[in-house]
Amino acid sequence: MQIDRMQVEEGFLDGLSLTFSPGLNVIIGSRGTGKTSVIELIRFALGVENFTSEAAQNSSQQVAAILRSGRASLTVSNDDEERVVSRTENEEVQLESRWQPLIFSQKEIESLGKSESGRLRLIDGFLLVNGQDTKSASELQAIRALTKDIASRLAEVDEYAESIERLPALRERLSELNGEIEKLSTNTDELLVDKKALNEAVVRLEKLSVATDELQRLGKSIEGREDLLDSIKLQWGDDPSHSVKGQAVTHAREASSEAFGLIERALSGLSAAKVDLADFYETVRKRELEQQQIARDLRGKINKAAEGAGTLANQAQEVRQRIARIESLQSLSSEKIQTVEALKEKRAEYLEALEDARSSLFEERKQIVDRLNNALGPRLKFNLERGGQSKGYALALVNMLRGSRLRGGELAASIAQNVSPRELAEFAEDFDFRGLSDAIDIPEDRAAKCLTALRENDVVADLIALNVEDSVDFYLLDESEYKSVDHLSMGQRCTVVLPIIFERKEKVLIVDQPEDHIDNAFISDTLIKSISDRSGKGQIILATHNANIPVLGEADRVFQLSSDGKRGFVKASGGLESPEIVKGITSVMEGGKEAFAKRAAFYAKHA
Repeated sequence: MQIDRMQVEEGFLDGLSLTFSPGLNVIIGSRGTGKTSVIELIRFALGVENFTSEAAQNSSQQVAAILRSGRASLTVSNDDEERVVSRTENEEVQLESRWQPLIFSQKEIESLGKSESGRLRLIDGFLLVNGQDTKSASELQAIRALTKDIASRLAEVDEYAESIERLPALRERLSELNGEIEKLSTNTDELLVDKKALNEAVVRLEKLSVATDELQRLGKSIEGREDLLDSIKLQWGDDPSHSVKGQAVTHAREASSEAFGLIERALSGLSAAKVDLADFYETVRKRELEQQQIARDLRGKINKAAEGAGTLANQAQEVRQRIARIESLQSLSSEKIQTVEALKEKRAEYLEALEDARSSLFEERKQIVDRLNNALGPRLKFNLERGGQSKGYALALVNMLRGSRLRGGELAASIAQNVSPRELAEFAEDFDFRGLSDAIDIPEDRAAKCLTALRENDVVADLIALNVEDSVDFYLLDESEYKSVDHLSMGQRCTVVLPIIFERKEKVLIVDQPEDHIDNAFISDTLIKSISDRSGKGQIILATHNANIPVLGEADRVFQLSSDGKRGFVKASGGLESPEIVKGITSVMEGGKEAFAKRAAFYAKHA
């Protein structure tokens, strides 16, 4: 891809027309003539995003001030295809990545090397687009959904556990009551018949009681699923713009419509099932009430024959019913635990796939770092560390632990250094406070408070798939010692970042005033070499105040901008051999012919 022509209508650069060379294009001129504005209007017309939010705000303000209500147009070509992109401030533009150049303002060059995310973004700029981000996003969504489902089922198991713990005591109490009843019972034939009938009624009543409980739980489950489907339906939203055509798009839209229809049919089916279930519940409940009445009548007869035995029988019946209900919960709890284990196995598959994708990405980044070390060493050195951005992980943990009254910063830093997000999420899920205590050497009660906070703040699903990004450090050889970019001056940071940018040979490169904060030695020794290495491999557009760049870089085309105070315009354009360009470089960038001659005489004398 290359930029062939730029035109501006209205605003400060009204009437500007630049025709670019496929090679090195250099924009020169005094301050205030519009050099930076040309760079920002190219960015604006093509919709190229800034590398930092601060730079984005500055770019937006500059375009608004320069363009006003006007229009910026670019003619761009890619292989045999040509496009004209035209845009005003109130219009949007979206182009595929192959139509987008790399554009750097001086502020972005200064700031990119300072942050871990900025340095990694520079490395990732060399990556080929392979769809991995989409795949990873799908895996993350599945992992979060499975984790929330696991948490919901485990909460139910915990709730059942409180009842199940009472089962041994209830069975012991029932045994005591049965023993006391046996002592008070008479041996008359009629009493034995009534007892048998009562026992049969109680057995039927126990079964009906369990049945009504299960029917109620099933009804609540159906209501919950209705709510879930209603929520999905409300959040479904409209499909994106229909401007993109193609069989895959049509298929995707049909699949989306079919999925929406399935949700509506599922809602209709659940609604019908709920009505049928309610009717069946009323039938079972009526039979339960009938059996209760039969049991009361029989118990009344027995009480008359054995008053004390009746009271005990009533108590025994209640205990038996409670035991039957808890035993049904015990079975249900076992089923849910089995389901949880199956969900964990499925989630583990997604987590392994996600980890494989992240490992693959690390290997790609490592190849890029190795390439940069070979291309730019030994003056520059690059080091990549897997999952090295632990500060970001620690900061996320601080936010997750808010409201816990723990010293979040200190605890988060210790966890981030010793426990992976997945390990911590599994500690929280299983409430394994002893495991966390051993891992980071803190008291068990503090570990328990930490895990409780993570569970109560409902962040386990976000935590388990949290990515601790790789970190990359840049080093500059200063005399005999390598210094990290964190300890370099602004100018030194620029001398590290610029060669990396120029290694992006597959992209059109547009840079505003790359010489700021760097010395002429670096420009002639390194920057010009980087420009020469790109010769024939990609278009370059530079705005500069430094004569070394167009002259030593052997610019294919130079544009000299000027201004009358109200409007910027092209004063001269052409190759380095053009007399107008020679005059422009001499006057604007060398301080005039006389100053240039004096320096030449000085260099000749002291050479």
